[in-house]
Amino acid sequence: MRLFASFFFAVLAQPALAMLAQPALAIENCDDWWFTRNLIYDRAAYCFGSELGRAVFDNTGCIPGEAKLTPEELNIVASIQQFEQMAECKVDTESRSLNIPNIQARMQMIDIPVLDEYESGCYGWRGAPISLRAARRDDAPVTGMIETGGDIYYAFTHVDGWDFIIMQNGSPTMGWMREVQMDADSCERSAG
Repeated sequence: MRLFASFFFAVLAQPALAMLAQPALAIENCDDWWFTRNLIYDRAAYCFGSELGRAVFDNTGCIPGEAKLTPEELNIVASIQQFEQMAECKVDTESRSLNIPNIQARMQMIDIPVLDEYESGCYGWRGAPISLRAARRDDAPVTGMIETGGDIYYAFTHVDGWDFIIMQNGSPTMGWMREVQMDADSCERSAG
């Protein structure tokens, strides 16, 4: 079962222009948006024709013809395409790889995170350990833990009281956590 929550992307021109001023960041964002949009299609059993699509998703179990997306999935895809258009993305679909760290772990998430235009971080988490999950629900499989002292990276769209985060404390781990109110005492320092 594909799980997606309804959400609305606020697409603002000013942050997108700031992003375009940073070519390396824009390329990484473009790869990420391409991956996320096409992961939605892969889960709908789409058969990829491009070299990149076949290399990343391998077409195992694909069903020829047009992919059947839910209205929510179509909304997410349209929102991602808006980000891609604003950033003037041109992903090389003849390539065989993307510039996305931990892509296999991202593919294992039940709920697909969508890269946002904004990013922030909490360096030196001072709170109690928090479980990270593969989906936005309390009974979803645990993918890791936010440990005290770890660095938390926020760069994905907040959805229905949940945040997808990447946590650095040795090897990176990622997953969904219920929104945590950050204040001056939560982190040794913060950014964003």
